Amino acid sequence: MDAEKRAGGSEPLVTDLEEEDAGRLNVGSCNSCNSEQHYGNDPELQYVTFPPPWGLSLRVFACVVVSTVLAILPTLQSWQAHSCLGVFLLVITLQLSVPELPGAVIVLAGLALLGVSTTLQDSGSGLWSGFSESVTWLVTLSVMISLAVTQTGLGRRVAYLLLARLGHSNLGIAYALAGVEMVLGPAVVSNTARGGGIVAPVVQSITDVVENPRNKLYYTMVAYHMNLVSSAAFLTGSSGNSLVRDSAKKVFALDFSWSTWFVAELPSAIFAFISLPLLLHLLIRPVALDESEDVRSLAAAELSRMGGWKLQEKLLIAVFVILLVLWATEDQTGLGTAGIALFGLVMLLSLRLLRLEDLLRASKAWSMLLFLGGMLSIINGLIDLHVVKWLAEALQEMLKDLSGIPAALVIALLYFFSMYASA
Repeated sequence: MDAEKRAGGSEPLVTDLEEEDAGRLNVGSCNSCNSEQHYGNDPELQYVTFPPPWGLSLRVFACVVVSTVLAILPTLQSWQAHSCLGVFLLVITLQLSVPELPGAVIVLAGLALLGVSTTLQDSGSGLWSGFSESVTWLVTLSVMISLAVTQTGLGRRVAYLLLARLGHSNLGIAYALAGVEMVLGPAVVSNTARGGGIVAPVVQSITDVVENPRNKLYYTMVAYHMNLVSSAAFLTGSSGNSLVRDSAKKVFALDFSWSTWFVAELPSAIFAFISLPLLLHLLIRPVALDESEDVRSLAAAELSRMGGWKLQEKLLIAVFVILLVLWATEDQTGLGTAGIALFGLVMLLSLRLLRLEDLLRASKAWSMLLFLGGMLSIINGLIDLHVVKWLAEALQEMLKDLSGIPAALVIALLYFFSMYASA
């Protein structure tokens, strides 16, 4: 459940505006349709391409109509409940129908509507409640912490060390990629950053050496599926896991620690780690590597280029070990997951493994803060206004005649398709 990049268009727009201040906003536009904007000098910020105004307006209008109709239909306790449901549906439909707009912007717009309509009170327990949730700050802090893995080069070193050991065969390469995901899974909370920022460049390096398309497909599919496995194996493996924990606590009064999650997921994670490379090998059937496709030589060359272990890498490993120990002993120490993440970030800043400037440039982390904080505020409004209770009762009525397994399948399908609303 990351607040993912939302960008479009084929050619980036070059603007003639130049600002000395790197924090200023540069805006360029197409002479013919005024359709593209470039946000700032920060390389982390993306181009956002807008369609012609009439097309965008038509889609937004359709989302407003659909959300309004669906919000009016149910019988709820107050106009505030109808209003909050309508804004929630509008936010979801806009994310699905207007992917050009950043998710954080859509959520903040919905939150603003709830504020100016007095649907939610402008207080800590109302309009801003999501920003005081520990899960919001856990995700934000963890994304900041994961920056150190890429900046120090530790992630690449782990990947190439495993490839140097196991890169003699297709299965060896597959298990090396799987091992990278499982090693980095507990520490790099963003599965997008882990898969796209660390593992994907390594896979690209391998595919530059290996020529057969089947082999390239095999490595890519292993990396993609193991990214999902590592995301599920650890509470800190994906930002969505913390939301699951938070929802379980609110709805069922059920709380569980990092270690409880890990022990529960361990059997299935081990099974997936062993079986996925084998299953994909049977399905894709990559050809055997020849002598010219020596991935171990590639890994050795990359490690040689990186040099010996740096002090920063060793310090980062020590910090991660401390964090994992603290997370695993939450039940005994009484510490909170987000508080431990904050402690870890302070350690990284104190050891100069990260700088304040790095955090300020971490646009993904701040986007996650705005997206999650705003979305949780809207969801908390749905809970306080008894909309969630109405939905639960409606689902219970719908599923009452189904036995256990069919009911579970229906709920699983509802959950599966609802993921696209927050993609």
